[in-house]
Amino acid sequence: MKDIPNKIFLIVPEISFFMSHRFELVKNLTQNGYRVKVITAFDNDEMLPSIKGLSFKFLDSRRAAFGVFKLLETALLLRKLIKSEDPYFIYAISHRSILLSIVATLFMNQKLILAISGMGSLFSPSSSPQVNRIKYLLTRKILI
Repeated sequence: MKDIPNKIFLIVPEISFFMSHRFELVKNLTQNGYRVKVITAFDNDEMLPSIKGLSFKFLDSRRAAFGVFKLLETALLLRKLIKSEDPYFIYAISHRSILLSIVATLFMNQKLILAISGMGSLFSPSSSPQVNRIKYLLTRKILI
């Protein structure tokens, strides 16, 4: 009998977001036998939880370090990690994590779950109408 795949990658922008928004979900998954690797930027000195089946990998995906070249560099590191650990699926949360996951899995047969969490930045005014238009078009493309 073939083993049920049980490895999940959870990609979130910051560890504090994970702790406040997805920790309970991950705790339940690990209690049900799943192995979860949280891929995130370490953004504070908060104590990391120690739960059987939960591990962390830190990649620099912070907003301040998220230019085009940094995106490609981080996506290549993520791609290597995906190839070496072969998760059953990747669950990416937030615009940056989604973009990173899509770039990292180009031309790969990888299951993705993409979750946009909060769209407040999309609706908040920016300094440029062109930036607002780009945010609108990108989000529309992801949702459709």
